[in-house]
Amino acid sequence: MEIDVKHLFILLLFGTSVLIGCDNSASSVEIEEDLDEYYVRYEVKSSSIYHGGTLDVTVNDDQGKPASFTINRRQDWEIIFGPVETGFEATLSVAAAGDSQSNLTIETSIHVSKNNSPFALKVHNVSHEAWKGIYIRFKIED
Repeated sequence: MEIDVKHLFILLLFGTSVLIGCDNSASSVEIEEDLDEYYVRYEVKSSSIYHGGTLDVTVNDDQGKPASFTINRRQDWEIIFGPVETGFEATLSVAAAGDSQSNLTIETSIHVSKNNSPFALKVHNVSHEAWKGIYIRFKIED
């Protein structure tokens, strides 16, 4: 049985195209499976003419569950959670403990980082009045 050079060339060409086709489809599957990854940074800043006092802070953690913290007034505070996916709702609430809300300024913000990019400010709120609490939220969408 004699193999013709023409048939050998066609066979090699077909085999090469099958191998190349397999490599391309494998890499496209990997690309499709890559999901965007987000990190959320919560910030609270407060100022007051009085020393002492605390603030009760509640945020959504990376599982979407409330996480509570007690922080000192007149002290900057931040925390980062992640990774989280599209659809995550970041919430931040701050309440003055006891009667410590008079002459108190609170600044709250939520920042988001997508795929290890720098954090971007998404929500910001400042209160210069006597208040009992503040609440901000941001939902991560495409």
